[in-house]
Amino acid sequence: MTTKSKLIIHIGTGKTATTFLQKKIFPQLQKMEKIIFLEKNLSSLKKIFYTFRVIDDLNNKELTKEIQNYRSSIISSLKTNKIPHIISAEWLHGWDPDMWERLLLLNKLIFSGLADSVQIMISFRSTKSYLDSIYNQMILIGNAPKSPRTFYLDSETHKTAARFLGTSSKGLEIFCLDKLLYKNLFDYYSKSFSKTFAFKMSEILDLEFLKHLNICDEISLSYLNKTLLESKNSIYVNRSYSLIAIKMTYMRENLLTKMGFKSFDGLDALRKVGFKVIADLALSKQIDKKFFYQIYNSNKTNISRVMLFFFKIHNRFKKFFIWKNFMQTFINNFFDYKKPNYDYDFFADFKKIETENEDFLNLDIEKRIF
Repeated sequence: MTTKSKLIIHIGTGKTATTFLQKKIFPQLQKMEKIIFLEKNLSSLKKIFYTFRVIDDLNNKELTKEIQNYRSSIISSLKTNKIPHIISAEWLHGWDPDMWERLLLLNKLIFSGLADSVQIMISFRSTKSYLDSIYNQMILIGNAPKSPRTFYLDSETHKTAARFLGTSSKGLEIFCLDKLLYKNLFDYYSKSFSKTFAFKMSEILDLEFLKHLNICDEISLSYLNKTLLESKNSIYVNRSYSLIAIKMTYMRENLLTKMGFKSFDGLDALRKVGFKVIADLALSKQIDKKFFYQIYNSNKTNISRVMLFFFKIHNRFKKFFIWKNFMQTFINNFFDYKKPNYDYDFFADFKKIETENEDFLNLDIEKRIF
C-alpha cells in the first residue's frame, strides 16, 4: 500500500508561540523522525513573497518561475521522505487582515497539489492580547508608531492611508482592525485546502495541537513535554517588550529624530529586499543571469578565509548589541517587568470584533477543524 504524502503549513498568526514551535518543537519532532521540518527552504519562500509584494501580479513570469522552482524542491523532498512535512512561517497569512484574501491566492499557487493532503494550521490568541503584542512588535522592529490610534484603523481610513503610504505600509505602519475576524481567515483556507486547523494559543503551549495533527504518539508527546518544561524554567524568557523597554525605545527614537537620524525599521528592511528584487528583475532583462552568477560565485570563492572568519565574529558581536536583543535579553529579564496595556475604546467596533473572535475560539476544537 502506497503511503499518502502530507504537507502541513503553519501560516501564523504571529505572536502565538511561533518562535517556540520553530526553535523547540518542530526541530525535536524532526530529530525523532516524526516530521521533516522544511526550515532551510524558507529563504526561497521569502523570495517569492517579496517578489509578489513588489510585482503584485500573480501571472508574472518571474514570480511563476520562482514558484515552480520552490514547488519542485518540496515535491522532491516529499518523494524522498515518506513522513509528514511541515512549513512554519507566521508571515504567510499576511499580518494585515486587509491582505488575507490576496495572500490566500498566492498560497494556493504555491502549495496546492504539492502533496496528497495539504493541510493548513492557524494559531490564534485573544484579540486584545494579540493587538497588544503586534503593537509591541512594531516598536521592537523600529517602527514605533505614534499610538495605537494611528496604527489600528477602520477600513475606510486604512484604504486612504494605504493609498498615501503605499501597499508596503500594510502590517508595518497601518493595520485594518475592521477585518480582524478569525473565522474569516479560517473559512478562506478551509475552502481551499484539504484540511484546516484553528488552534488556540493554549492548545499550542500544552502541545494539544499535535494530537489533532496526527503526527505524534503518546511517548513522543511525553518527551516533548519535558522540552516544554525546560523552556518554561529558562532564565531568559522570550516575551514582548516591557513598559521600561517601550519607554526607552521611544526616547531613543525622539533623540535620533532631533539629531536628524532614524533607526532602521521593518519598512526599511522590506524596501531593502524589495529594491534587490527590482534590481534582479532589471538584470534579467539586461544580461544573461547565468553568466552574472558565474562571475559572482567565482569572485566569492576568492574572498580570504581570514576575512570570512572575522566577518562571522563581527556579526555575532553585533547581534548582542542590537537594540531589540538588548531590550529582550537584558532589560526584560533583569529589570521589573511590567506588561504595557493599551486601550482600544477609541475603535467603535472593537467590542463587536472581540466578541466574534472569542465566540470562534470558544468553539469545541472539532468545530475549528474542517
